[in-house]
Parts: sequence; structure tokens; C-alpha cells
Amino acid sequence: MHRSSWIVAGAALLVRAIASSPQRLMLYAALGAVLGLGLLTKATMLPFVAAVFIILAVPLLRSRKDADGAARTLAGLAILAAVTLAISGWWYVTKYLETGSWIGSHDVAQMEAHGGLIAGLLKNADLRELARIPWLLVQSFLWAGTWSFVFPPRIALFALVATTGLIAFGALLVMRRKGPGRDGWLALVTLGLFVAALVRHALVLATTGSGIAAWYLHAFAPVLASLVALCLTGLAPIRGAGRWLPVLLIYPLLFLALATAINTLFFAGCGTTLPNLRYFDLASAAGCATDLTATYRNLAVLSLPGAFVPLFAAGWLLCFTGVLAALNALRANAHTSIVSTR
Repeated sequence: MHRSSWIVAGAALLVRAIASSPQRLMLYAALGAVLGLGLLTKATMLPFVAAVFIILAVPLLRSRKDADGAARTLAGLAILAAVTLAISGWWYVTKYLETGSWIGSHDVAQMEAHGGLIAGLLKNADLRELARIPWLLVQSFLWAGTWSFVFPPRIALFALVATTGLIAFGALLVMRRKGPGRDGWLALVTLGLFVAALVRHALVLATTGSGIAAWYLHAFAPVLASLVALCLTGLAPIRGAGRWLPVLLIYPLLFLALATAINTLFFAGCGTTLPNLRYFDLASAAGCATDLTATYRNLAVLSLPGAFVPLFAAGWLLCFTGVLAALNALRANAHTSIVSTR
């Protein structure tokens, strides 16, 4: 799990706590500490921090007649901002003074050297590459930005893209009927701001002709998980969902096992990528994939395979157990709904 994910998960829990007890100003201070630490890990936390402030500021619009409630919310937001800036603000100010960019981005400096965003795009951008930005952003979330730039068989990625599309469709069904709820809004605002930031950075990279990859969306998995929950509740009532919904939930776990096996072989020196492509050549690993001793020895140079194997197996089994529990709960709810309508 990405280190930023732990910070995002902690911040999301504190947002829930503040929503339940908005009068406890210490919760705002704790949230500010978590967000400040997050901003010190990566500047990609900025969209999430902005989303948190937006979600927490919404009660101000609803408490126009409640002066005490509005004052309390303003005080909490002021504490949140002060603590966040006290912990992380110095780094961004330093980078601005050193580079002219608040996030100290080398890519932004290169863009400015090419005359800025518009001038750089007119000079260096490739229209075909620009058209691939949406696909590359999705691909980076599903694979490249999270793991390595060695891809599994293409069909495996396409199936995962279809799974993501079904998740989005199911979440949309629930949001149209009941609204996204607080957790859903936090996920949607985070997703919207971060995708906008990724697209902008992809354009920044395109100004220099150095590529258009941009990623780290996976760091926000703890928040985006609420959209998966909305998806399940949205798809479960659909007729026949009991037959294909298990595939929707189990396939990502099978993909994870395949992806991990491919990375294990590749970093152990067993197998190569296809010529001029990043896709893993399974045939090239046929001669060494069963030599577990050599695989372990090679991996030990880079990492701790003795710890990785049991930890990964335990995590995978916990995920699989959670999937089975979710399927049982969905079946029980569907049965209850059917009985109640008779």
C-alpha cells in the first residue's frame, strides 16, 4: 500500500469524525497535522487537501441561520489551515523561492524554458499523443503508475478497464437515486480535482516532448473505495447480477496475482518485454519460471522475498475473504428486498 494511502485513509476517517462531532475543534487540528504530513510526502496530495477543505466548508452554506454553527465551522477551518501550513508550508515556499514553482517541478521549469504552456504545446505537442491522454491516465491507475512499466498481456488490462467501467456505472445508478453521500462527495471531488491536475501535468510534459505520463491516482484508493461500495449497491438489484457480479469482484484479485507474478519474474531477471513494447513476453520466461531457487536468489539482491511472500499471501487471502463477505451480504440484502416487495 502506497505510503500516501495511509495518510489519505487517516484523513478520511477524521473527516467522518468532524462530520459527527463538528464542535470538537481538536479534530480539525489533528486533520491539519495529517494533511500537513501528506503534503510533505508528495505534492500530489494538493488536490485531496483542496477536496477536504471544500467538503468541510459546505456546512457554511447550510448554516446561514445558525450563526454559532457557522462560527464554529470557520474556526475549525482556520485551525485546519493553520496547522496544515505550519507543517508543510515551509517546503512549498522554499521550492517557490528556489525554482519559481510552488511544487518545485522540473517539468514546469522546462515548460517555462519553452515559452510556457501554449507556446510549448504549439511547438512540441504531438496530436496523436495528446489524444491518448485519457487512456494513459486510466492505464496508469490500473497498472503502470502503481507497479512498473512492464505490462501484463493486453487482454488482462482490457478486462480490468471493463471492470472499472462497471464500477463507474453502478456508482452512477446509486448517485442518481440517493445522492453520493458525504464519503461519495469526498471521493468525487478528489477524483475531479486530481484528474484535472493530471491532465494539466500531462500537457506540461507534452510541451517539452518528453512524454505525457502522469499518475499517482492509486494513492487515493482509500477514498475512491467508497465509489466501489456505491457501485455494488447500485448493481446488486439488477436482474442477473448474482451471476456476473462475483466476476466483477474476483477478477481484480486474480489480476493482482498475475501482475505480482509477472513483476516477480521480471525483477528476478526471468523474462523480457516484447521488442519495442512494454508488454511482458511470457514465452521468454518459460525456461526459468519454475526455477524457484534462482528466482529467490535474484530477488534477494533487490528486496526481502522471504517477508514478501507470506505478507502478500496473507493480504491476498484477507481481500478474498472480504470479497466473499461482500457477496454474501449483497445476496442477503437482495433476498430481503425481494421478500419485502411480495
